[in-house]
Amino acid sequence: MIQILVASSRRDDFSGFEKALEEKGARVLWTDRQKDLMEKAEKEPPDLAIVDENLSDGPGGLEAVETLTRINPFLNCAAVTGLSEEDFHDASEGFGVLAGLPKNPGKEDALKLIEALEKILTMTGKSIQ
Repeated sequence: MIQILVASSRRDDFSGFEKALEEKGARVLWTDRQKDLMEKAEKEPPDLAIVDENLSDGPGGLEAVETLTRINPFLNCAAVTGLSEEDFHDASEGFGVLAGLPKNPGKEDALKLIEALEKILTMTGKSIQ
C-alpha cells in the first residue's frame, strides 16, 4: 500500500479526491503544518507528498515543494495551484513536480495523479496496491 501525505488546511475541500485515492489502494495521511510536512519528508517519506498553497504555519505551494526537494530530492511531489498549466510549468520547472492540481481537486484529478505515480513507482519495482 502506498502512502500519500496531503499538506493542506482545507481537508474538507479534498473529500472526493481523498476517497478516490483510497479506493485505488492509497493510505492518505494529513497535516496542515509545513513543519510536519518537512519532518515526514526527511524521516518517514511518503510515496507522494501533495502540497496545498494553504498551510497553517508557513508557506505552502511551490515554495514548500522547493524546500521539500532540498530535503529529499527523490520525493514525488504534487502541488495545488491556482496558476494556469503553462504558468505552473514555468514556475515549477526544475522542482521535479509530478503534477499541478486545481484548488478543489476531485476524483478525476486523483485518478490522473495515481496513474502518473504508478508509472514512476513501477520503474522502482513498487506497486500502488
